Amino acid sequence: MGKPQYEAVHEFDDDKEFYQYALGITRAIPSEETLRQRMDDIGDSMRQPILQENVEMLRSNGTVPSKLPNGFVPVDIDVTPFDNSKSHKQGVSRTYKGYDGYAPIMAYIGTEGFLINAELREGKQHCQRNTPEFLREGKRVYIGSDWKPVNYQTEDGLNKTVTVRAGYEIIERNIDKHGQFLMPPDLEANTWWTNTDLTDKEVIGLYHAHGECEQYHSEIKTDMDVERLPSGKFATNALVMELTILAYNILQMIGQESLARRGTQSKHKVRRRRLRTVFSNLVMMAGHVITHARQLIIWIGQSNIWRHAFAEVYTTFADFSL
Repeated sequence: MGKPQYEAVHEFDDDKEFYQYALGITRAIPSEETLRQRMDDIGDSMRQPILQENVEMLRSNGTVPSKLPNGFVPVDIDVTPFDNSKSHKQGVSRTYKGYDGYAPIMAYIGTEGFLINAELREGKQHCQRNTPEFLREGKRVYIGSDWKPVNYQTEDGLNKTVTVRAGYEIIERNIDKHGQFLMPPDLEANTWWTNTDLTDKEVIGLYHAHGECEQYHSEIKTDMDVERLPSGKFATNALVMELTILAYNILQMIGQESLARRGTQSKHKVRRRRLRTVFSNLVMMAGHVITHARQLIIWIGQSNIWRHAFAEVYTTFADFSL
């Protein structure tokens, strides 16, 4: 409709039921504030699905970009500055046109000019920066596996051979991270030895996921502040590390138990909580402890959205201890 402003949604106010039906909205026409918040929440997270849906929409409608007389289908890519002068929006800066604004890059296909890609950029960004990434990834990945014989000797001195599966991932890069075209291309080969019956992609994914342990190391060293051990004696520090295992696992249990509890839901699906989150929201929780009718009562402010999770997690582990 050519009305990108949030306040344009007020035009639906006089006949909300009709617009709700016409637009296929299951609940209700959002208010200006709700619309702004929802779009802020989505942000750039839907970029790839939107680009893919754009292609599917063109295909499903039988749209075929027209060719040039020589048989080629043109793809025109250009940067066009958007004037956003006298504003304090994030990313607004001086463009090469001499005014403050954005410098988005656009890609059109066919002589009709179907828009197949668009990316918002800061105004100061050079038009060639990240353009190769905008055009294509600049790399190809080949994965597979083979079987290799491995010779070994038993404790009895017997020589034996066992066949082990070796997975591989070969990456061919035609463009480096700075946008420089590579001739010849750069080749990177990674191999893994495994005895599982998983697919090649699953095996490689498991080994890549191994890097997540670096996050756990960081939490122990920084969030739990265990990096600088307290004692001058090796055995004492070894004990501290052993107790760290217990403390770390307790915190992890609390974090896992708090997932999906009332008031703690996140905009994005959360698989685990950082220890820092457990500390700040469940361990160091402000409250008031009183004694009443021979009972110890903890009063927690109603403005604390974690109060329900705290009570439910506490009850869960209290029942578990019984």
